[in-house]
Amino acid sequence: ISISITPNSSSSSSSSSSSSSSPSSPDAGIWEVRQEKPHPGAYLHVSRFNWRDYNMNGIHLEAYVLNKQIQAKEAVVALHCESGWPLEFRQKFVPQISERIHGRLEGWSCYREYGTWKLHVSKEMMSVCEVRVPFGASPDETMERIERQLRRLMTLSADIDDVIANCLHDEAEQENTSSLILTKEQVRKNDGLEDRPLWAVIDGYVTDCTEFAKFHPGGLGKILATD
Repeated sequence: ISISITPNSSSSSSSSSSSSSSPSSPDAGIWEVRQEKPHPGAYLHVSRFNWRDYNMNGIHLEAYVLNKQIQAKEAVVALHCESGWPLEFRQKFVPQISERIHGRLEGWSCYREYGTWKLHVSKEMMSVCEVRVPFGASPDETMERIERQLRRLMTLSADIDDVIANCLHDEAEQENTSSLILTKEQVRKNDGLEDRPLWAVIDGYVTDCTEFAKFHPGGLGKILATD
């Protein structure tokens, strides 16, 4: 089954063709659509630029139909956050987005003919939620059902963007506030001699003074003579 997702005319988003590389003109508001090889038509990814799915391993809305699904007469539609994002990020993103969307998943599950939505958090923190969509009476009806569920996931885009921003902000703050404890011996070894960097302790903080020493009027010797 092959599906083409084109956003509604009321949306500011537009679809893009399949690609394995990052777009040259990134726009977080544009929907990107990709199909995974070697099974064209089996795996469909729908994403935004800032979800980093250009190698099909980022955050994406996914639909697929393989032999197992054909036998069970149901397709899978899911929200994934895969290995293109570091584990540390996924460990924050998956619980946060799950908490945000679980109420809407319950509401969507009222339409039983389209399948029941469930949170589906994997041990690797790569899966958020999924629904198994029963096949319709015809291929067209089946595709309509899959597209309807993908469109439901597309309404979560603002929440996904917001949680991504929160997780990246938390990581940046952690990097800015984290500190490394260095011993006096480690600092002394970096004395600026024999192409080594020059480290100095200023107000309790270790500072790289290598460039500063090049322009110091007294030269490196004067600096090293200071306790």
